[in-house]
Amino acid sequence: MTQQAFSLFTDLYELTMVQAYLAEGMTEEATFSLAVRALPRRRNFLVACGLDQVLAHLESLKFSDDDINYLKSLGKFSQKLLDWLADFRFTGDVFAMPEGTPVFGNEPILEIVAPLPQAQLVETFVMNQIHLQTLIASKAARVVAAAQGRDVVEFGARRIHGTDAAVKGARAFTIAGVAGAVGAFGILLAFGAKGSPAVVMAIVFAGAPIINACVAMAVHPPAGGLASLNWPFLLGIVMAAGGGCLVTLFRPT
Repeated sequence: MTQQAFSLFTDLYELTMVQAYLAEGMTEEATFSLAVRALPRRRNFLVACGLDQVLAHLESLKFSDDDINYLKSLGKFSQKLLDWLADFRFTGDVFAMPEGTPVFGNEPILEIVAPLPQAQLVETFVMNQIHLQTLIASKAARVVAAAQGRDVVEFGARRIHGTDAAVKGARAFTIAGVAGAVGAFGILLAFGAKGSPAVVMAIVFAGAPIINACVAMAVHPPAGGLASLNWPFLLGIVMAAGGGCLVTLFRPT
């Protein structure tokens, strides 16, 4: 989904409160802090995550004619609020923990300083994004710590609640130190190379056959042992690995 698709991602009462603020002229600057008051003794830290999506949303947030017409059709909102939304641009400031930072109880993960109606309007989206991704990153960080240096991969897309959560969950896993997604070793190499899409494709197509071949041989060893492998097979493995390395080392800028 595009950022614009989230313009009406807010609770009804946020809009009614904004309407009341505007009616009473309450547009002074306000500070909204997002923090966890207390944490369990044996789970006494979180890993901040979700800031990137929050910033992207605030930078692009605006209301289309269709949004305004839909709200008008509900018959619940004043023309003053509708006009304010039609001209809306977020003008506040965001102060936040960098993603991946450990956070403890009563420490603000994020603060928004903005005119009161603006800060109120974006509250639902901000809490939604920070909550889910911080929850996932915090759990993943504990799993990584328990692994004691061994690589951890995530396999949660098929079980997590929805496609949007799956994508953001994978990002949170990575921030928390998870090596990557199961079955995507070639993609992990591409992430490490920080290459263009062309680089990603080359490494995926080179890495996937190598991993599949090696796993297959480990599970089902050749009857004659490794010495029985044909030279074209071995040459293919070497060429695929070499090609992937060359693409990574000499990727286009």
